[in-house]
Amino acid sequence: MALVLFRIGVRSKSPPGPRGFPLLGHIFPIPALKAWTYFDKCSTKYGPVMGFSLVGERVLVLNRGPDADELVRPSQAGIYSSHPQLIYASKYWYQSRRLIFMPYGDELRRHRAAFYQMLQASDAASSAVHQEIESTKLLLDILENRQHLFENIEQFSVAVIYKLTYGKRMEGNERDLEDMAQVIHELNEKCQSSIHLVDCWPFLDNLPDSLAPWLREALRGHEVEATICGRLAEDVEVCRLDGRLQEECFVTRLLEQGRKLGFDRKSTAYLAGTAFEAGRGTTSSEITWFIAAAPLYLQSVKLARKEMDMVLSDRIPKIGDLDNLPYCTALVKEVLRCAPSVPCGVSHRSLEDDEFRGYQIKKGTTVIPNIWGMHHDESVFQDSSQFDPSRFLEHTKSTSDNGKTLVNICLGRFLGASSVWIAVVRLIWAFNILPVLDDTGDAILPITFRVGLLGLYGASGLYLLYEELLISNELIQ
Repeated sequence: MALVLFRIGVRSKSPPGPRGFPLLGHIFPIPALKAWTYFDKCSTKYGPVMGFSLVGERVLVLNRGPDADELVRPSQAGIYSSHPQLIYASKYWYQSRRLIFMPYGDELRRHRAAFYQMLQASDAASSAVHQEIESTKLLLDILENRQHLFENIEQFSVAVIYKLTYGKRMEGNERDLEDMAQVIHELNEKCQSSIHLVDCWPFLDNLPDSLAPWLREALRGHEVEATICGRLAEDVEVCRLDGRLQEECFVTRLLEQGRKLGFDRKSTAYLAGTAFEAGRGTTSSEITWFIAAAPLYLQSVKLARKEMDMVLSDRIPKIGDLDNLPYCTALVKEVLRCAPSVPCGVSHRSLEDDEFRGYQIKKGTTVIPNIWGMHHDESVFQDSSQFDPSRFLEHTKSTSDNGKTLVNICLGRFLGASSVWIAVVRLIWAFNILPVLDDTGDAILPITFRVGLLGLYGASGLYLLYEELLISNELIQ
């Protein structure tokens, strides 16, 4: 009887959540696509803080921003500073050289510090110049070749960070984008823990190489990516030596300070590649989401256009106009709220036992910040399923303030947000984004968007959008 009561007591301290299967836990009920909506739905039954087992591992999901902020309060932020270590992705594919796969320690701190220095070294004025140049090119590219709308958006999304990282413009270097796109596609296809049994049952890592085909696959992926990142960094060094590199960039600073920071050449190349990859996936998905949504919310687009006409007259908007265009800024904030580029955030891992609101959080628990759920929290965003920029005119709370501690893990978030802003407002300023009419005069709208079937966001989201929207180019004039 005492043992039974003890077990009941322990269970009562665990965060509430759905029951799973023996050994496998809750692996089957979680959908492969749009897990964030599943977590949000579960929160109505189990509460905003929910937990479950996943193949023997404990998982904690935070669906509301205040909970994320309270859990990772300054006094114990270090407890949740690490990341889950996936054997396939972290140990073999990336060999612990990617920020999001690094365990907490000196190596992670050095990489984050170097990444932060890169963003700080490029002042806001310099970044704004590059953003305005590349967004102007985006408008021209769309005007001249509308059939490659998505490719043009994708190229813009990495152009600024490419310039800051490698010291040269993307134009004329499209091969770099194609090569990195291949790497990211491989990441989306291969580096998901649900695909690889070794991440579910780590003891399989002890098998001999001949019985571990996934090992050879991961090592091959590592060599491909290392070669691409290494070539990009080497090109910068060659251009610097022969005088073709006119401006200092992230890679040149890393090469100069590498010994002081404790980086070898491979670490330098990988860190630079991290910035390049991140810019490609997040910014492009948010701009693409706006293009898809615009025909459904023409009134909001018209109000943004009217504001620009009143404030700017015939002048093209610039980064410096951000504070003078409150409705345009509110519209972009609403885009970022509705379409977070990483809906489930980046998972963290607890480094020691902790207690939160009476719940016991075991050491090694994976913590998932459900950013999509935070952005659709009715207590913060009334009628959250509706696209309504005016909600950000009524108060100054930014989308990232709701759950800022776990959400704001992206060191490049401010650069990314301003890139989305300049692209969206210039698209509204330059073009009439209207749906095509059918033979009866009715608008042909992207129906799959209307019912929310956008699938994955981020890099892979673009590929799915092509299919779900039936090539949005054909629907939008």
